[in-house]
Amino acid sequence: SAIMGLLVASVAWFVIPESSAEYRANVKLDITITAALLAIVYGISDGNWASVQVIVCLVLGVLLLGLFVWIEKKVESPMLPLTIFRTRMFTAMLIVGALYQTWYLVYNLYCTLIFQEIMGYGALNTAYAFFPLAFPGLVLNPLAGYLIPKVGAKPLLVIGTGCMAVSAALFAIADADTSYWPLPFPSMCIGEIGIAMTYTSAMVAALTMAKSGEHGLNSAVFSVAMQAGSGVGLAITNAISEAVIHKTGSSLKGYQVGLWIGFAVTLLCVGITLVFVPSKSTLEKKKLARAEKEASVEAGNISSEGIQKDEAGSQGIVGALIEEKK
Repeated sequence: SAIMGLLVASVAWFVIPESSAEYRANVKLDITITAALLAIVYGISDGNWASVQVIVCLVLGVLLLGLFVWIEKKVESPMLPLTIFRTRMFTAMLIVGALYQTWYLVYNLYCTLIFQEIMGYGALNTAYAFFPLAFPGLVLNPLAGYLIPKVGAKPLLVIGTGCMAVSAALFAIADADTSYWPLPFPSMCIGEIGIAMTYTSAMVAALTMAKSGEHGLNSAVFSVAMQAGSGVGLAITNAISEAVIHKTGSSLKGYQVGLWIGFAVTLLCVGITLVFVPSKSTLEKKKLARAEKEASVEAGNISSEGIQKDEAGSQGIVGALIEEKK
């Protein structure tokens, strides 16, 4: 990872052009959101809810989030224009992306713990057990990209998040006496279908209604939402799982609760998709209406510029005639 990072940084130094001085003067880096997320994740992951330190971190995190929103509304060139959240489907996909990443980390963590601590698998056998969750994606991801233009993102999102929910539920009912093939193996296979279908479809849906020139911004915000979801979601799940283990004295029950949380968040994704993601035909109509609106606005701007030029030309001619008479 370190070598790859150095390689990318070296190439970027020579390939990526420097931003203009005007852009650097207008757009400033705002680390408020980073500090807010760090405070919230630290407070949640500590798990000691009665601790003054935890309470202070959580309150500070919420206040910093509010400060970030206030700053972004006030500055002339915001780092994150809040207008992008007016599109309901985009905002819904941010939630889906965050919950997807929560499921992904929760599933991998608790499946590993159950394999090793409950079923007695060694590290190498655990790696072999995760095989169905890895290589099929090489085929399934391109397949999702092929299907989206034909059927739209909505059905693939429903199928994908539904598969993820089923996958978590199958593993959540496994125990120390469960062999690999009846439950963990089909759970892994179904989970990989869900991963491939969900990630690609959610990204496409998040960018579908983006305005011209905002696709990069929307993509970046979607990625940030996923990373935030992984940190906050995993921290909350770990806190609940640890509380169950402490109360029951059973590690298995705590791990199973973590997987049931994964089941719940992906089931919520199914509902969000059904409510907020339009069908393929509806999206095409919306995109056509937006394109016509943008074309109309552009034509109006061109017409206004022409009128202003004509008025300026007429004023110049009149002025010249007056000067000539003088």
